[in-house]
Amino acid sequence: MKPTPDTLIRASAGSGKTFQLTRRYLALLRAGRDPATILATTFTVKAAGEIVRKVFEALAKALLDPAERAELSAQIALPAPAQAALSADDCRRILRRLIAALPALRICTLDSLFVRVLLDRSLRLGLPMTFDVVEAERHAELMDRALEQVLAGRLTDDAEAGRQMALVHAIEQGLARRSPWAALRELAGKPYEFFLDSAPDAWHRLQAPVPPSPAELQRALDDLASFDGETSIANGIRENLARFAEQDWDRFLGTGVAKKIHEGADTYNRRPIPPPVQASMKVLLRHVGHLLVGQIVARNEAIRTLLQDFDARYAELKRRERSYAFGDLPVLLGRAGFNPFQGQGAPIEHVLLDEFQDTSVSQWRALQPVLGGLRGDPERSFFCVGDIKQAIYGWRGGSAELFDRVTAEIPNLTEVSLDVSWRSVPAIVDFVNLVFGDVARNAVLQDWRPAALAWQQAFKRHSTRKEGPGHVCVETAPATDRDGDRRGATLRHAAARVEALHRASPERSIGVLTRTNEAVARLIFELGERGVRASEEGGVPLTDSPAVLVILSALTMADHPSDSASVFNVRHSPLARVLGLGAGDEDLRRSARAIRERLLLQGYGPTIAGWVEALAPHCDARNLVRLQHLERLAFRQTDADPVRPGVFAEFVRTQRVEDPSSCQVRVMTIHKSKGLEFDIVVLPDLDRSLAGQRPPMVAGRPAPADPFDIVCAYAGGSVRRFFPERIRDVFDRHSNGVVSEALCNLYVALTRPRHALHILLAPSRKNERSLRKDYAGLLRAALGATAPLMPGCTIYRSGDPDWSARLGEQERGTTGPAVPESPPPGSAPAGAPSGKGGSGAAGRFRPVEAPASPPIRRGRAKSLSGKTARGDDHPLFAALEVPGPAHARDARPRSPSDCGTTEPPPGDALLRPGRTRFFPRTTPSGQADPALRVPLRSLFDVARNTGAERGTAIHALFQSVGWLDEGLPSAEALARALPPETPGPAGRLLDDFREMLAQPAVRERLSRSHYRNAWSDLCGGAPLELRLHRELPFALWDGERLVSGKIDRLVIGYRLVGEEAVVEPPASREDLQERAFPMGDRAWGVPVAAEVLDYKTDVGEPAELAAHYAPQMAAYRQAAARFTRLAAERISSQLVLLRRGRIAAS
Repeated sequence: MKPTPDTLIRASAGSGKTFQLTRRYLALLRAGRDPATILATTFTVKAAGEIVRKVFEALAKALLDPAERAELSAQIALPAPAQAALSADDCRRILRRLIAALPALRICTLDSLFVRVLLDRSLRLGLPMTFDVVEAERHAELMDRALEQVLAGRLTDDAEAGRQMALVHAIEQGLARRSPWAALRELAGKPYEFFLDSAPDAWHRLQAPVPPSPAELQRALDDLASFDGETSIANGIRENLARFAEQDWDRFLGTGVAKKIHEGADTYNRRPIPPPVQASMKVLLRHVGHLLVGQIVARNEAIRTLLQDFDARYAELKRRERSYAFGDLPVLLGRAGFNPFQGQGAPIEHVLLDEFQDTSVSQWRALQPVLGGLRGDPERSFFCVGDIKQAIYGWRGGSAELFDRVTAEIPNLTEVSLDVSWRSVPAIVDFVNLVFGDVARNAVLQDWRPAALAWQQAFKRHSTRKEGPGHVCVETAPATDRDGDRRGATLRHAAARVEALHRASPERSIGVLTRTNEAVARLIFELGERGVRASEEGGVPLTDSPAVLVILSALTMADHPSDSASVFNVRHSPLARVLGLGAGDEDLRRSARAIRERLLLQGYGPTIAGWVEALAPHCDARNLVRLQHLERLAFRQTDADPVRPGVFAEFVRTQRVEDPSSCQVRVMTIHKSKGLEFDIVVLPDLDRSLAGQRPPMVAGRPAPADPFDIVCAYAGGSVRRFFPERIRDVFDRHSNGVVSEALCNLYVALTRPRHALHILLAPSRKNERSLRKDYAGLLRAALGATAPLMPGCTIYRSGDPDWSARLGEQERGTTGPAVPESPPPGSAPAGAPSGKGGSGAAGRFRPVEAPASPPIRRGRAKSLSGKTARGDDHPLFAALEVPGPAHARDARPRSPSDCGTTEPPPGDALLRPGRTRFFPRTTPSGQADPALRVPLRSLFDVARNTGAERGTAIHALFQSVGWLDEGLPSAEALARALPPETPGPAGRLLDDFREMLAQPAVRERLSRSHYRNAWSDLCGGAPLELRLHRELPFALWDGERLVSGKIDRLVIGYRLVGEEAVVEPPASREDLQERAFPMGDRAWGVPVAAEVLDYKTDVGEPAELAAHYAPQMAAYRQAAARFTRLAAERISSQLVLLRRGRIAAS
């Protein structure tokens, strides 16, 4: 007899899934089963650790406390045979066995299980003996390289590029939503998964219908043209014939009589369509169907062949790099052809699967060798727990259909439903029942009846065992002047609401859940502006700590000593003394070289550990924790390249770590909230379509665990009517699946709160005629709020708004006076931090014993007295610029904090990276005249084709050139400047570079003497100081959007004034500070002229190129003007035409 029955538990949110799994695990241990024979899997490492903790915690409590022991004994008692009560000796014996088996425990994620098996069976599976399982970023990089190789082999000329462009046009349905590269890159996602799990004939299921003969088509056209019956029908026919003649098939199918007949109707404008007209129009429809379906057939084949080529290149790259993605692991195991789990220590006799609704088909197949051994064996058992109402990972392969399928796979399976919540109070549970209790009749879901009916069947009315006060409020955001800014206004209102809730109940946890990462970023920004510290689930960036930024600046400085913003940050930090970094250039070069040498000898871990030790006395607790995270990360990255510390710094900027400070306010997507709970949940991002985005392809399986037998490129509804019923059914199942997952998302969001739920909706648009088919519309239909919503109104409210005060009284066991009602959004109680820059900002770090930091004056790095802006006891009071991927390498010795603002009004040339991602963006090159033609291949943004690579390499070489009067860079420096994937022999490329550099016009423009001759007269007899900036990033607001880019070469001439070169003293010290830039310890420079140089390898007439690049150069001049505060006439811009040896004013 089985020690425990095979069981499937359908557990609703908050009903105790993890509790059930841990009790099943303990029951097996009590029955004497070897812990090494039990496999318990879940979907995150954190959840696996939680299971281990709860198992040990339950046994430890039972050992020490008789009451706990009696309770546990009842919970894990087996149905038969009857067992004696659990004793303390039993608990001690189980604990000892469990501890002894710790190295062999299999409480883990499926991914870690698969990695362990694959490494052990690598040779038999044809894999390298050792390999890496790479994270998403590295996985995406390998995919990009494979796709680039595919396209490089295809884009041999503009004709072939035109065929690829036609494929892109078809994928995008004629809409220019994104770049061609991005459209093709999408094929490496879901379509590639379809390719891997399908046979070639699955892509050929769709065939174009047989067309009418030319004679038959002509007769039908003549018959329709001669129709003289009912007027409205005749007008509809004429409309169709006109569209047919124009070959405007979309309008042909969407208007007139053809539309009605295509939809299966036999009337038009309530009048019957004569049978001869129907017959003739069906002939035309057969012709159109043959053409349109034929296009889909051709698209299917084009995508299949592209993916076939991609798969070969991608597989070779993975094999060569010894790198595999997590998604590859179950696929490799599923193809093993033998049982790879045999010989893996003790045999797996008991399987416990958590979150089963998110198991993918490939994972299910990989587990089949284990599951097959359980069937019919009385000594083995199966247990799984999940909830198809929380199946929100279909986009990454999760298949909720497997949950229903498992009953057929495992005979005599006992099913249990759990619909009692232990998490949420009655106010929350009642609202969930209200929204989902009659979901099948929700007006917004009537286009997806199968999804609504299936959800209705799965949903059982919830109840709760958790008592206590609670509150639910559904309200609308305030009005906005611009209808297009409704979403932004709602998010701002949500931030204000969260601020008020947090100020009123700082001890309560708040989860702000959104549908998109963009909304998360916006809310983090808005909360920071209000002084509310918030963290993101999945970790926070290390770069929110100035202490970490100092170390990253040191690494960047070591790689790029000309990056003066990084140099500034290090020089004005305690790390400067450790590194021996003084004010001179020689000190800078010596420090940078010393860092690189130390990294080469010791590695990143020991090097950064030493810096952390030096910075620790100057940090508060929060910054110290961030430094410790950075130190651990550095020790883990044993393969990081010590020669390129800037690359490691960029890697750190992409990483996120769990925030042990446990911010009470956490912002995340609904997906990341799975498994979490909060006292208060705020939902502000619900105006998102239930139908989601249109996919490039859809696919269908005959059964949940079978390979795909139909794969088809996406087609609109009018085209799908030409498809066979089986293929139409695949499209219908896809759309219903997307909506079903949307319902799951909403269910997960509504079941996260313990006590309070605040839903914020945008007010209705002025032209609203019906409910939109989005999350907000679904909620409004469920609540009966079908009338247009006014701004700032409450739609639904239940429970006690003062629940937190009531709960506090219960927790304290008192009934004291009521706490004042929460302040309205935007206000704060007396004494609370207010406005911007409070605890939500990335805090300045300071000595632990120091008092709170005073506000930083945003000014230059040096005052007129020459002293730094920081104080002796606060060594890091000088604001640190947040380095970004396109960090400003500004050689002028000014405080980086002087460069930025988060507001868009004009007046600042540089905006802080990280604060600009909410603005409309463009680049200078994006403003060029669209009418000017470029080669079609260039639209595919594949920078690694040979011509583009050589141009990039030449550009990089010229960026290494300073003043030619002072000599060329060394051969070693030029070799280092070349990009790593430069095509062809480097020697030939360097010869081309030197040949271009030798051209007189080019050589003159890159020499200091040219500018001394041209600008000396502008100084009125004062000395002229020249400053050169290379690859200078900028971002400026042009009134409508953010323009960002890099200036290849900017030369600025300064007239020296001050104590060292007094020719024309300034009118006042304030005037000097306003107009001048510090040039040295006691010298100041007033800009008199500037010139922008842009390197071009184009071959063309100078005048035509100057006209083409005029908008781009205008943007550069505008940035230079704000950078230098010079009048427009004092700034020139020139194209350096490297292949022609010419300089062209633009």
